[in-house]
Amino acid sequence: MVDSGVVPILTTPITTRLACPPKLLVFDLATDDLLMKYVFPYSDFGPDSLFDAIAVDIRGGRCEEAFAYIPDTLEFALIVFDSRNRKSWKVKHDYFYPFPTHGVATLDGDSADQMDGIFTVALSPLMRNGYVLIGFKEVQDYAVGHS
Repeated sequence: MVDSGVVPILTTPITTRLACPPKLLVFDLATDDLLMKYVFPYSDFGPDSLFDAIAVDIRGGRCEEAFAYIPDTLEFALIVFDSRNRKSWKVKHDYFYPFPTHGVATLDGDSADQMDGIFTVALSPLMRNGYVLIGFKEVQDYAVGHS
């Protein structure tokens, strides 16, 4: 799981909401034991970062061979964690930025600008070449309305 390091964002100004560095936590679901804690280095996040989802690629059922992909919604980046080497890095690309003409979210008839980046990621099955494809969605794609 990802600990975003963020205090409740609906009640706190965005400039003061990052309370501590984001972390990756791995638990044994049978015992609730904490197996690993990884604190992301400052090079992987910014003052507006929001790590709010995770997709994990585990090769051959071995956690030692896992990669985790974590979208940073507000910094328009994807964080990659390599469990074998216990290191992470930030990937930036123009595709991770919001699409301005789709930046309005509507909920219950009220509209607001939603210029956020990647909201969630999904992984393809392992391909023959040993890679997976990463798909992602932006927040704007989740806007809903009720009648």
